[in-house]
Amino acid sequence: MQFGARISRRFAPRGGGAVLALVAFLVSVVALGAGSLTRSDDQAAPAGNPLSGSVSLPGYRDSITITTDDEGTRAIEVVATDGTIERFTYVEPAPRTRSVIDLLLHSHTKSELAWVAFGLLGQMFFAGRMIVQWIVSERHKRSVVPPIFWWLSVTGSAMLFTYFLWRRDIVGILGQGLPLLIYVRNLMLIYGRSKG
Repeated sequence: MQFGARISRRFAPRGGGAVLALVAFLVSVVALGAGSLTRSDDQAAPAGNPLSGSVSLPGYRDSITITTDDEGTRAIEVVATDGTIERFTYVEPAPRTRSVIDLLLHSHTKSELAWVAFGLLGQMFFAGRMIVQWIVSERHKRSVVPPIFWWLSVTGSAMLFTYFLWRRDIVGILGQGLPLLIYVRNLMLIYGRSKG
């Protein structure tokens, strides 16, 4: 059972705040499997056999009854002081289907999906620096680190740093934040040397 159950009320509301308190109490009882209410034989209520207990709310008698029908639907019945029975039905929410994208990217909203796309783009820049460095080194037949390597490092690292800040991931923040300073310093050395 999920805690976010919907309650449908079949009769007109009475007592305002007391009804809301009663509904909140009853939803928590149903969501927790009626653990605090017991039958006389201390067993769970099979279909058609009610659980009963007591609760004190103004405008209502002290007893409540939880029943489960043959289809497994739980209902909570309370008796008002005038003798009318009010029935609340527990409706289990439909299971949420998740797409492959949700499962792979761990995103649930469009905003989260946009952040994950931002992080993946940063990772592409960061990984792309190695491909560029490899291509340039192959052309020169020796290991060469071109300035574009450092620009891709700064761009990718800054994007990933921002993404990890949003995720509140200390490992990623430290892993991208501290080297970012080194990448910027290398660019300062390259461009400072070319001016002098």
